[in-house]
Amino acid sequence: MLKTGLKGKTAGFSAGRAGGRRNGPCAIGARKMRIQENRGDMIGCDGMVTEYIIDLFAASMKARSKSGVTWYTRGFEHMKSSEFEQAVYCYTRAVERDPQYKKAYFDRGNAYIYLSRFREAVSDFKEVVRMDPGDADAYYCLGFTYVLMDERDRARAGFRRACELGLERACIKLEGLGRVE
Repeated sequence: MLKTGLKGKTAGFSAGRAGGRRNGPCAIGARKMRIQENRGDMIGCDGMVTEYIIDLFAASMKARSKSGVTWYTRGFEHMKSSEFEQAVYCYTRAVERDPQYKKAYFDRGNAYIYLSRFREAVSDFKEVVRMDPGDADAYYCLGFTYVLMDERDRARAGFRRACELGLERACIKLEGLGRVE
């Protein structure tokens, strides 16, 4: 248990298990870590000062805050709250940090649809298709966006490709648009 500085309050330290072995600052035989109340130093396994663990943790948090995943997660939370401008901002930061982050492009395209920014949505869905030509959902979203833009021929092409890739709802949409070749 870690002393929290509050009288009688402690926080648990749990070392994860992998393959029956414990992982943690000591790698084998995780032991309790404690904070010496009189000096505030963190003392770890067998009395070794584990400041480097704190430094590693801080570096990890700093790197994580710069990653595309962190920005994507923030964008996703904004989408769930119908905060589409903020979602676009976060997804944009995600793709700046990881230009191959397909899911960030896809979700940003959806946010653009909610904002009626259809050309930008088309651009993002085309980027997803460029990265993964087998992504039926991206073709479906392209078709859907083209319907919103009243570009029926392009909508048919998007739905047709999604249908060819096995997305049933795209086949239904395609039938609804009529099969004009």
